[in-house]
Amino acid sequence: MTLRQLKQLTSLIILIALCFTLTACGKEAEPEVIGTIPSDKVVDVSIAICGDAMAHMPQVRAAETSEGVYDFNNNYDYVKDIMSKADICMVNFECTFPGSNYQGYPAFRTPDSMAEALKNAGVDVGIFANNHMNDSGLAGAMRTCEVIEAAGMRVVGCRQSTDEHRSLIYQLVKDNEVINVGIVAYTYETSRNDTNRTMNGGAMKSDAVNYYNTFRQYADRSYLDADIQNIKNEISWCQERSDITIVYLHWGEEYQRHSNKTQQYIAQSLAELKPDAIVASHPHVIEEISYVNEVPVYYSIGNYISNQREETLDNHYTEQGLIATLDFTLVKTPVDDGKYVIDGINVLGTPEEVAAEEEYNSKFIKMFSEAPTKAALKWESWSDWSLSNSKATAVPTWVNRYSSNGKTKYQIVPLTDGFETNESLVSAGYVNRAKSALADITELLGEEFIRHSY
Repeated sequence: MTLRQLKQLTSLIILIALCFTLTACGKEAEPEVIGTIPSDKVVDVSIAICGDAMAHMPQVRAAETSEGVYDFNNNYDYVKDIMSKADICMVNFECTFPGSNYQGYPAFRTPDSMAEALKNAGVDVGIFANNHMNDSGLAGAMRTCEVIEAAGMRVVGCRQSTDEHRSLIYQLVKDNEVINVGIVAYTYETSRNDTNRTMNGGAMKSDAVNYYNTFRQYADRSYLDADIQNIKNEISWCQERSDITIVYLHWGEEYQRHSNKTQQYIAQSLAELKPDAIVASHPHVIEEISYVNEVPVYYSIGNYISNQREETLDNHYTEQGLIATLDFTLVKTPVDDGKYVIDGINVLGTPEEVAAEEEYNSKFIKMFSEAPTKAALKWESWSDWSLSNSKATAVPTWVNRYSSNGKTKYQIVPLTDGFETNESLVSAGYVNRAKSALADITELLGEEFIRHSY
């Protein structure tokens, strides 16, 4: 008798014996329950969006070191913890990086190292959709995108090729789960029709609109409506591919602390699609936050850092800003489609059939090969992520400019709990000015939107 025949005979004998035992007992053994439905998966996602990061020439000179290089890192010493703690941090780059001939207003040409400093502070996405994106022409805008990407950030609002999509799907990995965040970013033009397209009153190259994400807020309503529809198309494109969709807009009237009718009209139109938030800037001051069709709309989060302040513009509101802080809770649930995975191998059938197969394996084949254990079973099918909770708040900020050892310094101060003990403020005697900024912001927004800690 061969070994194979011996094994077959042994299996037959065991099978007959087991069957006799089950019959003699008068009942079959209860099958072991396997493939227990797991709990829902829950992931919390935090997004921080900062306002206009600008570099007027006094800021550029303040950043210049004795070695002739530019270091902007200390601008973010007090806010980098907030920026880096967020799962995704974004900032509006209201400048260009042409690589030479640095200057400030009216055409911002900024050292590349500003991008590196913002990345070091925790920025993941550079928003490049604003009325200064054409300050160095189309070639300068393309190089600005390259510099932002070279620093390790993604770019949205300007594309370098017409093969790229106008919006961004940012893939976040958290808790071993993948969350897709769609980001749509657009800025206003000063154009009033379909010809002679302009930004800040200056001509754009004829093909610039193929690369810049723009809309015409000063145009005839028919042009504005067509541009709004383009933005809506981008929102829909993101919503089809993402779990969270954020819209950034550069709009409004400079130095006005309340939104105008055009901003409200655009917000109402876009909120019909229910993006998860609309965040905007450009007025260089903070404007109100409100819910439009249940969508939080930050009409302007103001300047993040600039040289616009009481000493230069006789307007202390330009020193104030917000970090928009958006918190989302996402949930996905297991889907019982009758499929289970054992060590990566699909086992088809109902849970009962899979359980019976597991029992058979454990009783009849275990003597030849180890059967899979319950620990080896994994749930295979899950629903898409759904939003179970969201919260829109903002961290108030204030830009401090002071002199230290003969050197001018600029630093963004978060007006969170305990800011009064900030050594920079105390030593320079600016605590009362910072307190006044917090009072202004709280009065404008209301306490419900103020985030006191992060």
